[in-house]
Amino acid sequence: MARASTVGGRHRRRKVVLTPVGEQLRDDLHPAQRQIQQAVERALSAGRGVSGVLDVGYSGPTAADVLLRAADVFQLRNPHCQVRIHEIQLTDLYGPIRSGQVDVQVTEGPVAEPDLTAGPLLFR
Repeated sequence: MARASTVGGRHRRRKVVLTPVGEQLRDDLHPAQRQIQQAVERALSAGRGVSGVLDVGYSGPTAADVLLRAADVFQLRNPHCQVRIHEIQLTDLYGPIRSGQVDVQVTEGPVAEPDLTAGPLLFR
């Protein structure tokens, strides 16, 4: 009867047991395997859609109503993304967007700031 050979292991009663060299190889490759699995998971998550945290600012009650409804729909469509809503104080209307505290801001127009880009009109 011929015995099957295995890399880094030997047969014992139909069970494969790692040799010391096989154990060392497994231990040496484990961190790299974990990194590869994490990289694949990150790529899959990115392919599924938006993930992470989206900080959204608003500066008025009308914008708040629209924004809260839009955030609910967005989170249903993108379950891996958390939406955090921030009220912007009128005393520092563009400070949070400039500092990066919020990623996007819904505010009353017109916006005439040279370092900011106004998006589409959401409502009148």
